[in-house]
Amino acid sequence: MKIKTRMILVIGSVVFIIIAIFGIYTISIQKEKIIEDTDLRMSEQVEDLSNLIETHISLNLKSLESYSKTASFLRSQLGEFSLNNSNQNTISAVNQETKDAFLVTVPQLKIGNTLVYQNTELVDKISELTQAKATIFQKMPQGYICKWIYPRNVVYWNKRERSERD
Repeated sequence: MKIKTRMILVIGSVVFIIIAIFGIYTISIQKEKIIEDTDLRMSEQVEDLSNLIETHISLNLKSLESYSKTASFLRSQLGEFSLNNSNQNTISAVNQETKDAFLVTVPQLKIGNTLVYQNTELVDKISELTQAKATIFQKMPQGYICKWIYPRNVVYWNKRERSERD
């Protein structure tokens, strides 16, 4: 081989090796930077998620405390929930889907000896203890009937299950 060809081959090989080494070096630096950035973002997201969970736990504990106070009040002051089938209430109800009004007869819902139907003091006390609007539902064949709602203005029934409404 001629010297010119050898020189071209050697210089070409050296240039190729330098470019390959530079490429490998660049890829390795970029890979380290990507891993570092990913770790940082993942740590930030985990911390954000942790803060969100702690906030929800705190709110749920406050709600639980409120519900516990309400349950304690109802049990200590009034007694247990019961249905009195021997005494029934006839209530004018409105179907929330069709807006049809009709009369429905349901057993009396009591807490201890206290009648729940039209008991504004009970609903007010529950609202005060829970710091929320209170609604008392009673199951009937057509769905649920709202026995009393705060602010005390509506009695209705809804065919859907209560869990779908919440």
